[in-house]
Amino acid sequence: MKKTIILFQPKFWPGPLFNEKPRTKTYYHEMRVNFNYLPLGILSVGTALKDKYDVRIIDQRFDRDWREQVAEILRDREVLFAGVSACTGYDISGGIRFSEVVREAGAGVPVVWGGWHSSTVPGQTIMSRHVDIAVTGQGEQTALELAERLESGLDSLEGIRGITYINSDGEIVHEPDREICPASELPEIDYTMVDVDRYLRYKDGTPARLFYMSTIGCPFRCSFCSIAAVYKRHWSSKPPERIVREIRYFVEKHGTDTVELDGTNFFANPKWAKEVLRALIDNGLRLNYVSATRADIILRWDDEMKDLIKKVGFRSLGVGGESGSQRMLDKIDKGIKVGDLLESLKVLKTLDIEPAYTFMFGLPGETLEESKMTLDVMARLKKEMPKVRTPGLFYHAFPGSETFLQYQREHNIPDMSLEEWARYSFDLTHTESLSITGKYVDFIRERLKYLEWAYPTESNRRGVLWNIFSWLARMRVNRGFYMLPFEWMLSKRLKKGSV
Repeated sequence: MKKTIILFQPKFWPGPLFNEKPRTKTYYHEMRVNFNYLPLGILSVGTALKDKYDVRIIDQRFDRDWREQVAEILRDREVLFAGVSACTGYDISGGIRFSEVVREAGAGVPVVWGGWHSSTVPGQTIMSRHVDIAVTGQGEQTALELAERLESGLDSLEGIRGITYINSDGEIVHEPDREICPASELPEIDYTMVDVDRYLRYKDGTPARLFYMSTIGCPFRCSFCSIAAVYKRHWSSKPPERIVREIRYFVEKHGTDTVELDGTNFFANPKWAKEVLRALIDNGLRLNYVSATRADIILRWDDEMKDLIKKVGFRSLGVGGESGSQRMLDKIDKGIKVGDLLESLKVLKTLDIEPAYTFMFGLPGETLEESKMTLDVMARLKKEMPKVRTPGLFYHAFPGSETFLQYQREHNIPDMSLEEWARYSFDLTHTESLSITGKYVDFIRERLKYLEWAYPTESNRRGVLWNIFSWLARMRVNRGFYMLPFEWMLSKRLKKGSV
């Protein structure tokens, strides 16, 4: 009988499960719904393990009885290790609870943590009592070698690349990083290891968005992002024929009609991107496609690229605007000009694409005037194309990113425990250490609300009162006059139900 390995996917949000069809098209609701994507990380690891081991995948986002499932497996099976894949933020909380369940079983099963958080701060991760082994980088080969070592009965973990652990002398040992495996050489994921339909269908049976990874890594230098810390600016892609084969599988087997390609770096290599788009079109896979890219890449698209984007069915594209201050863009090594944002939007207008330009507020060293510059750029984008979404987010200090490491050094911010990292959220994260005050937050949120009122998307129009608010807000945004914000105060009272 094969020995068992448990792989656990924690929830990303503290709220209920997000597999209901969106009632609105707000940015945050779409983002939460999309967090029901397939657990690609542990599926890829599970695929590498399944020939030799009995792999049990448990997803906290769907398995309400996950505690009982874990306890039963630990009771009835010989388990080599229990693995968690966690990003920085709330899903660490789920991972900790999973670790506690494993510990409470008293079977002595080692708990292995992998994923983005462990990869960026393995030394901090391994200090937690909830972690026995921390995996850095890609985990497929590492997990297989670890399972074989544990199965052999040898006590030493020495020589397994890509892990961090505490040895018998109480010393933290960082084994050398594993070489990055190109996307084309990774095994094709065995999606039958999970119930795919619960990820790709809403409760009413209609298809949900498929998040599909055709590339790994990133060639750019953005200092606020932790991808560079893991992939060292390496970027690689799957061959077009494999992408066609895998997407066709989801269309034919699960009725997929909307595909999010990669999230950020599908267009990093224009020649390869064209080959993929041609292959999708030639194979009858004209669907609803969603992705994200950079403003400077859009400005380099030639007529052939634009024609392929139209033909294949792109309906939405995210663009990292980040800031309206050139000084801040240069500081975070974004590699674009402020003017690229408006010019790239003009390109997307010709392609009938609904874009979303995301911006950050509260970057380390950002002044209030620079925040206002960002708000001004957002307003200019909305004036150019009212249906463009311009979500503004407060800077999230991702561990491993150069921006955070520099700020940490300059302000003597101590390392954080796994429990402290678990309290991070997607909105405001330890803002007191980043000089983001409550007054600043209120100021930005008020301005963002006025921008939303001034240039509403079609889905945000809600009748006569909304139209009045919209007219007043447009007057304020255009004139930069926000004194006596009576409609702002009224909206808050209406929201609380006190009017």
